Amino acid sequence: KLWDAGNSAPYGHRGDLTTLTEAIHFHGGEARASRDAFFALSPEDQAVVIEFLKTLQVLPDGSPRVVVEGEGRRR
Repeated sequence: KLWDAGNSAPYGHRGDLTTLTEAIHFHGGEARASRDAFFALSPEDQAVVIEFLKTLQVLPDGSPRVVVEGEGRRR
């Protein structure tokens, strides 16, 4: 699931993956094509994807809405 990737570490079914890049690396099956496409990107583009995934957060009711721009800047 990606809808809370930004606040659901550790990752993986066993909780043994500490980064989103590791979680992508160890996906196969239906996610294999997406995984391969991610690793075909330049390191810079991979970083952009990871930064986007970090913005996918499920916040508790009543939390202020926070929009995170590149490099962790809040808007």
